Amino acid sequence: MTSRVGVLGGSGACGVSAASVLHTMGYSLRIGGRSIEVLRGVAERELNSQAEAAAVDVYDDALLEKFCADCDVIVNCAGPSYRIGDRVAQAAFAAGASYVDVAGDDPLRDRLTRDAAAGVPETVTAVVSAGVQPGVSGILPRWLAAEHLDTVSHALIYAGGLEHVTPAAAGDYLISLGDGHGDALAAWRGGRIEYRALQPLSNTELPHFPTSVTAYPHLAAETVRLARDLGADSLDWYNVSAGEQLLLWMNRLRDRNWLQADEAELAEGVAQLEQAGAVDLAGRTPYYLQAVQLDGLVGGRSDTLSAVFRTRDSYRVSGSVAGLSADAVLRGEVPPGCHFAEEVLEPGQALQALRKFGAVTSLEVLNAPLHADAEEGTV
Repeated sequence: MTSRVGVLGGSGACGVSAASVLHTMGYSLRIGGRSIEVLRGVAERELNSQAEAAAVDVYDDALLEKFCADCDVIVNCAGPSYRIGDRVAQAAFAAGASYVDVAGDDPLRDRLTRDAAAGVPETVTAVVSAGVQPGVSGILPRWLAAEHLDTVSHALIYAGGLEHVTPAAAGDYLISLGDGHGDALAAWRGGRIEYRALQPLSNTELPHFPTSVTAYPHLAAETVRLARDLGADSLDWYNVSAGEQLLLWMNRLRDRNWLQADEAELAEGVAQLEQAGAVDLAGRTPYYLQAVQLDGLVGGRSDTLSAVFRTRDSYRVSGSVAGLSADAVLRGEVPPGCHFAEEVLEPGQALQALRKFGAVTSLEVLNAPLHADAEEGTV
């Protein structure tokens, strides 16, 4: 019997991508969202009309329960993730389904592992942070280290670009401002977080980025896990944006308590970020990339390697990672309990699959530092 996967947020950028990957893999699909007409259009255009469309509101318990019924896995691509919390996860567990969240990073994992009443039942599995950032941002450096280095001493990572801003992404950004989501200007030094270790890079040229950008140092919980897993003595992470208007509005909106904002206030903030992103993107080609440099040892000798991951659409990558995570769960490759995608997806296989599904424009490995001359060789 073919397993059934429910994709919530099935008409959004991430949801369409997740559903497309799962459709290609041969799973039975139910896609959910607020507009049944839009969902039917997605099913017809993207899924050969081979998906059940279901109207659902994540804040309506009865509709959410109905959506999850008879599904083996629920993939949550709806947002804002920070406002939804564990609502969809609990509905999935109540229906006996496993759960994959394209976002849902440390706050959700903490909720599902530390709260006995809200924890993952012993019979099912949850995979969170199954997107591009977090997600690929943890997978790519681990792959580079495992393939090419014996030990890692230092890591330098730039991630970002120029893309359209979806409502879910805008909402998550605003709500994350007040929840202690990582540490701005911090870096990893000597096995611990060093606060105010770095400074922003404004209107600068970075290697492999096609436009001038602004880069903000930021140490998220995922990055701390990465540094510890790599055994790195130091790690610098920069979030990168090439959008001037988006940066302007992000700074203007930073001081509000968006976690406590009502729906109308949040919708206004989301609209402002969407509009700013549209202005930045007008007449320009969208792009997103992650550029990773690792310094370490190979056979007792010092070496430096870099990887550059490019895509025209990070939302497509996020949905693809969520689809791959659901497939891994259904194949029995992930044990019961709650896991980060970086912990359960084999890095090389995941990156190869992303290329197979067309989510990645290119993936290069360079036998050189990121800031070396472009003509230095490719591995």
